[in-house]
Amino acid sequence: MFFRMDDIQLCKEITKLKNELQTLVSIPDKDKSNDARQREEELLQQIHKLVETRDFLVDDVEFERLREKEEDKEMEDFLQKKFPTSYTKNRRFYSVQKNNLQGKADIFSDRHQDWPHSA
Repeated sequence: MFFRMDDIQLCKEITKLKNELQTLVSIPDKDKSNDARQREEELLQQIHKLVETRDFLVDDVEFERLREKEEDKEMEDFLQKKFPTSYTKNRRFYSVQKNNLQGKADIFSDRHQDWPHSA
């Protein structure tokens, strides 16, 4: 949840900076002031920093996802060994519930695919 909010905010900020940069880039070099050139450089640096921050957040979320997946697997193995008969019956229900939740999560993962991933 927090990742999604941070991700949205970062993407909004990146988009805002890219729009400003696009405006400056559209000015012919011969007509640009030194301030405009300096602002272009500042915008590039800010965009780069925000993209790196977003990449870090994405990597962190992926690490957590993999860690939780491993924990789930360990728990599944433990339950299978501890309760082999009853666990197999309940496993079908768990799989259906997990698939239903995954479908809901996929809705969010595709929502902002057009947002920038790099500068």
